[in-house]
Amino acid sequence: MVDINRDQYGRPLVPDPATGNIRAWTRVTTLAATISDRHALERWAQRNLIKGIAAREELVLRAAAAGDDRAALDSIVDAALEAAKTSSAADIGTALHRLTERHDAGEDIQVPAAYQDDIKSYIHVLAESGVKVVPEW
Repeated sequence: MVDINRDQYGRPLVPDPATGNIRAWTRVTTLAATISDRHALERWAQRNLIKGIAAREELVLRAAAAGDDRAALDSIVDAALEAAKTSSAADIGTALHRLTERHDAGEDIQVPAAYQDDIKSYIHVLAESGVKVVPEW
């Protein structure tokens, strides 16, 4: 593991590629937290929950019968999300994320044709925004 000097806020102190001067850089976890949008993700899940309930009318009946039974209600939520095929979308997102991690680590990756545009877009956005991936980190 590489030992990195850090400033008082825990940010890595490394050379600026443009100037060569040592400076503090924003940590990846900070950047990830900044760009994550939990609200949009939560609303997506809620929309899919509604779609799943609409697709399977018996879920409304089960919900009425469940009352305040949390386990039963959780089971209904799971069934509704499955009916809306959200787990499929989540699995795709997880797999695409893993492919980008492997790409960033310098690995040669094999991307199925249906998802090549997603990975190409990721690589393009990194290049356009000037984000440089350091594989050994």
